[in-house]
Amino acid sequence: MIRLLYFATAKDAASGRTSEDIAVTDLESANQAPTKDSVPLSHLLQFITARHPDLSSILATAMIAINLEYVDREHLWDENGYRTDGVVVKDGDEVAVIPPVSGG
Repeated sequence: MIRLLYFATAKDAASGRTSEDIAVTDLESANQAPTKDSVPLSHLLQFITARHPDLSSILATAMIAINLEYVDREHLWDENGYRTDGVVVKDGDEVAVIPPVSGG
């Protein structure tokens, strides 16, 4: 399972959930099926956007962290949308969706 953590407005967009677990095998794609224990991050992001459509606009500006390490945004999107190469998430990973915050 991949553990997703939703913070701030991402939590609101995910039906009020602060977290959810998703099996790697649930993240199948027409382009590339997951291996037994890993999948491109883009497949996970597309999956959660389909499950929680309000996350779409939040993901456009959110930071993503995998196992407490931020993912460079250039590895998430290109001119055609989500990238299918590069970053992979594995069974047991924790993925955090961290929207921009303001404060003083």
